[in-house]
Amino acid sequence: EMLALRPAFDGQDRGRLMRQIADEDPTPLGKLEPRFPADLETIVAKAMEKEPARRYQSMEALGNDLRRFLEDREILARPLGLAERLGRWSSRHRAMVTAGVAAACTDLTQF
Repeated sequence: EMLALRPAFDGQDRGRLMRQIADEDPTPLGKLEPRFPADLETIVAKAMEKEPARRYQSMEALGNDLRRFLEDREILARPLGLAERLGRWSSRHRAMVTAGVAAACTDLTQF
């Protein structure tokens, strides 16, 4: 939030805010400010991962990646690929995906 100069989620009431935190990914920093360094965006995204196993496992690991970024060295965190982003979105929106697959299958049987 300090880097973005705005809250990660904009829910106006507590219930909506909690749903956003649980179900939505924050807007990537690069979309808020295109000149934002991609490596720093990747570090922040990894630190904010919803699944604990995908986050930095210690403050030391986060600090090491930040230090590597500041020293203009390769960071250890990697941005998510399209397939992984799609997989995560699909798992969060199972009902929508199921309905879409059912609709597609229905359309295919009409041929």
